[in-house]
Amino acid sequence: MVFITLICIFLMVSSANAQTDSSEPAAYYAEEEESENEPSSDGEIIFEEKFLDDRNNWPSSYTPADWMFIHEDGGYYIFKETGYSCPLIDLGLTYRHDFIIEATLKQLSGSDYSSLGIIWGGADRENYHLFSITNNQLYNVRKMTGSSIDYSIEFTSTSLVRESEVNILTVEKVGNTIKFHINETYINQIEAEEFFGSKVGFYIGGGAEVIIKNIKVVTISEPYVEYSYESEEESEMGDGDDSYSWWEDDESPPKDEPADEPEAPDENYWEWVTEEEPVETRQEESAPTQRSVQAFPPDLMIENLKFTEPSGNRALDGNETGHIQFDLLNRGRGTAYDMEIKVTPLSSGTNLSYQTTTLVYELSKKSEKSISIPIDADFDVQSDERQFRIEVIEVNGFDVDPAVIAFETLAFAPPELRIEQIAIDDNEDKDGEGYSYGNGNSIIEPGESIEVTAYVQNFGEGNAENVLAEGIINTDDRNFSYPDAGKEFRLGNIESGDYQKVDFYFYTSRRYDEDNLPISIKLTEDKGKFGNTLDLGLKLGKRSQNVMEIQVAKVETKKRNTGMREIEDVVRLADVDKNIPTTNMNGRDVLAVIIGIEDYKYAPGVDFATRDAQTFYQYAKSVFGIPERNIYFRVNDGATSGEFRKIFSDDGWITRRLKADKTDVMIYYSGHGAPDVKSERGYLIPSDIDPNYANTGLSLDDMYSFLSKIKARSVSVFIDACFSGESRSKEMLIKGVRPLSIRIENPLLTNDNSIVMTASNGSQYSSAYPEKNHGLFTYFLLKGLKGEARGGDKQLTIDELFKYVHQNVSETAGYLDKEQTPGIIGKSGNRVLVKF
Repeated sequence: MVFITLICIFLMVSSANAQTDSSEPAAYYAEEEESENEPSSDGEIIFEEKFLDDRNNWPSSYTPADWMFIHEDGGYYIFKETGYSCPLIDLGLTYRHDFIIEATLKQLSGSDYSSLGIIWGGADRENYHLFSITNNQLYNVRKMTGSSIDYSIEFTSTSLVRESEVNILTVEKVGNTIKFHINETYINQIEAEEFFGSKVGFYIGGGAEVIIKNIKVVTISEPYVEYSYESEEESEMGDGDDSYSWWEDDESPPKDEPADEPEAPDENYWEWVTEEEPVETRQEESAPTQRSVQAFPPDLMIENLKFTEPSGNRALDGNETGHIQFDLLNRGRGTAYDMEIKVTPLSSGTNLSYQTTTLVYELSKKSEKSISIPIDADFDVQSDERQFRIEVIEVNGFDVDPAVIAFETLAFAPPELRIEQIAIDDNEDKDGEGYSYGNGNSIIEPGESIEVTAYVQNFGEGNAENVLAEGIINTDDRNFSYPDAGKEFRLGNIESGDYQKVDFYFYTSRRYDEDNLPISIKLTEDKGKFGNTLDLGLKLGKRSQNVMEIQVAKVETKKRNTGMREIEDVVRLADVDKNIPTTNMNGRDVLAVIIGIEDYKYAPGVDFATRDAQTFYQYAKSVFGIPERNIYFRVNDGATSGEFRKIFSDDGWITRRLKADKTDVMIYYSGHGAPDVKSERGYLIPSDIDPNYANTGLSLDDMYSFLSKIKARSVSVFIDACFSGESRSKEMLIKGVRPLSIRIENPLLTNDNSIVMTASNGSQYSSAYPEKNHGLFTYFLLKGLKGEARGGDKQLTIDELFKYVHQNVSETAGYLDKEQTPGIIGKSGNRVLVKF
């Protein structure tokens, strides 16, 4: 949904005083043949603005954040750093006329969602019809009624829009149909509605920089009062008089009498309405500044200010719409007029869309009005706290004291649906209630009827809504039978970590001889983005991977009251991923940076690094009590070199939030490290960096230097990476280089309250722990933070944690036939890290 704060320009030209002769009008379209979906070629131009000069007194402004002018080479330039503009002209164009309106325009800068378009049927800045496009190739048609938006055509993708190029938009009304064209190609149509008024014009929104080349209006039926001006070419062919001329209907001025000359519109016809000084132009009442003085003043106030959102978590999630709501009260004895409700952000952050100005035209004495301002968060919104200042500005100065409201945004957490375990039953069903038939050896064999239970679990952080499952059979072999073909299984909502079951059966004849059974499950969910089709991997004549046996005595486990713990065990979630303790620690003064990169653009993957970071993220919230807004969390292609710079720059994410000597900083990294061969320095490798050019990554020396000078109360760094030039799978990251040790100049050594704990020492590489689906170092780090490392009391120190990690990683690496010895640097071993 797009919410619009309108800043409008009105040119009021009386149709009775704005008619010209057009004895030989130029054709609006020059196509020789017409089709049903092409604009009509018959008509007369009643208005055309080519912006060749300033004869129509278009508004001019030259402030840094707001400029507009007629360019000497032609075209009207408009730039607004914030807000919107909509120049309108009254041509007397009503619903009974058939017409064509064309605008030629180009976006020079601004966001991809900045709108450019044509307005018709307008009464004022609050009531009109609009056809618009965006730079990211979307178009829409909508009707504005006051502050309400009614979409005739929702935002729709089209390749007809030329990104960052000149676009021609056309609105064509014929009878009760309105057709829309982009770059002279038909795109869509709607049924015509009654107009609010007779104004047409164009619309520029979203802080764009735009050049408008022309706007043209052609009538194709019922000629009526016309308004135009002669072009330079026509003036040269005539008597040299380039003034305006007018007469009514089909009458021409007497040949021996010159036509009367009305004056061209002067600047008083224009009203430039800025966000700071709103002005309303009404047809039936005078402007607000002309109101008579009241006997008593209004007394405005805001009450019941709150933020609402649909999920109930009191935060605005990604891809969610919330509302700032309050009651606007007038307790005075006078009426309040033309109030602007302004919403101003007090915190940084992007990816939110909201209406910055809402207009209330009148609030009578002793009355109130409920205000609701929608706020949209897109998929890319980040976790943060957002603050907004709410102001109510009344035209006569009876303003409301500003109020501030704060709420959190939460990064969109996508679901991740997987089937990592299934159960099969080939026991003979003797009571006749089931479908299974076989020898009970949990091997699928020809001639057996097999009951299958597929466990669909959500491994993502977000919930999956309205999940549907459908069995897909990829064979035409008549010896394979699936009676539930085409059946949809409605699984409902699957919360993060939860699961649902899909139960079905199939059977084969003894003639079926393929090794692989062609059964897949197609999963879809409400958002249409996070579904998948998953092959179950079932084999004929052998035990299938991830298939557990179902014995007759265990049939009850297939009922829907099967506990989550049992299913988690089936899909092999490690013990550190479950039952994460929640402490009473208050982490509001802790900033955490958590990065996990499993998939690299130019390097082998790092097994389980994503899960390492995801689980550490859960510990940051539950064990350390760190609020969402204080966590910077990135995985895989979200952890680019640009993100690293954003975190560790002098004016980056950490420094903007850190309070000197009051903020603790925690860094966790799981991914590739790599050495620079020449300098023997170590580097963390972002997802978009080639390890062969390690020095384009983040230098450990630079990171430690940064952390040493930011004046944090404490710094804790955990790095599950090695710098030997090998990956967890022992693949070489850097061609032709043997594992080597790196040199680190660590300024953190001088800080009494800082530590760096690393997964390995020297030329060792950091191992994966496949049994636990984690890095070996991270697994025991998490296990220690869970409480295994603490002594007899209810607190965990740095020394206790490292001793536990060092011992268990070293011993377990030996059992894996590997050598890995964690290391620690720092002077704060006695510092308490966790209080349970």
